[in-house]
Amino acid sequence: MLLGSCSLEPATSGRSPTNLLTVKPHPLSLGKLRPHQPALASIHFHNPGRAAVVIGRVETSCDCIRLGSLPLTIGPDGDATLGATFDLSAEPAFRGGLSVEVAGWNPEGLAVFRTRVLLDVMADTSRPAGPTHAVPAGDPLVNAARAASSSP
Repeated sequence: MLLGSCSLEPATSGRSPTNLLTVKPHPLSLGKLRPHQPALASIHFHNPGRAAVVIGRVETSCDCIRLGSLPLTIGPDGDATLGATFDLSAEPAFRGGLSVEVAGWNPEGLAVFRTRVLLDVMADTSRPAGPTHAVPAGDPLVNAARAASSSP
């Protein structure tokens, strides 16, 4: 049962005139999480075009999802990755499913991507949680975020 849903506009898959970048995974699923369990993941972008694309601003429909440092420039036929962090500390009582819209714009205000982050915060903490990240353990962004969060 979906208990929480946030929305900017309907997310689209693939590339369109206002979505200059392709996004993988689309949607990004963080799986089942325990209450108070943060999660880290990576969102991968591909620019299939002939000109560089700049992600200058990102908005999410829930403050519980934050993306890495901007601006991010992706060259022609290039790839880049942004780290995504999930943290529900502002809403500690939330339980249930969540669909968070994520959209990015270039400095001129043109939409360059849209995607969605899906997750489920479990009500029963006695059950094992799903993965806390949606990328391989060797992902450099995830490793850097883990190291930063465990530093004194």
